[in-house]
Amino acid sequence: MSDKKENVSLSVEEIVKNDVKQEKEAIQETKKTVAEMEKKKKKSKSWYKSSKTKKKEAAAKKKQEEEEKKREEQAKKKAEEDRARIEAEKKAAEEAKKREEERKKEEELKKKLEEEEAKKKAELQKKEEAAMEAKMKKWLLEEEKGEEELRQLLNQHPEQFQNVDPYFFSNTLQNMQQTIATQRALKKARQEEAKKKAEVERTTQFRRGNNPFGMRLF
Repeated sequence: MSDKKENVSLSVEEIVKNDVKQEKEAIQETKKTVAEMEKKKKKSKSWYKSSKTKKKEAAAKKKQEEEEKKREEQAKKKAEEDRARIEAEKKAAEEAKKREEERKKEEELKKKLEEEEAKKKAELQKKEEAAMEAKMKKWLLEEEKGEEELRQLLNQHPEQFQNVDPYFFSNTLQNMQQTIATQRALKKARQEEAKKKAEVERTTQFRRGNNPFGMRLF
């Protein structure tokens, strides 16, 4: 009977051991399961974090690409604007150069016409002044016209002296004053000489009339 009790006790102990063992195994399995779950959780969290970082990096890269594309488009647009501006400036410079050349040509033509006109006017002035001087010499030296009378004669035909220098009349008259004075002095001298000669002639004739035989009276 004691043997039977011992067998029963051993069986209970074994059962307890088995239960403890199973419990330990269950605990170990649970720990293992928990560890695996934690590992998976960490891995999942790491993947999520990595995925989020990748998305963020991808978004940043996309934004950078968009910004670079935008900068390239702006640079292209600016280059086109600069090219258009340079072309416009070049065209404006060419037009300005063309206008300047045309202006110079017009000025040269105008200058040439003015020179030709001045030359014609100078020739006409010279011709008219020569004609006026000839008339003045004739009226003053030959016909002995007075200054006022001379002015009246010249004013009768003003169209003949349109290009004459305004001071030509007075200057010519002044230059002729000495000639006129000399001519008047010579005329007066001739008149005096003629008068004396006539007086001598009259005296001689008178003497001859009173002494028809030519006898000396004194």
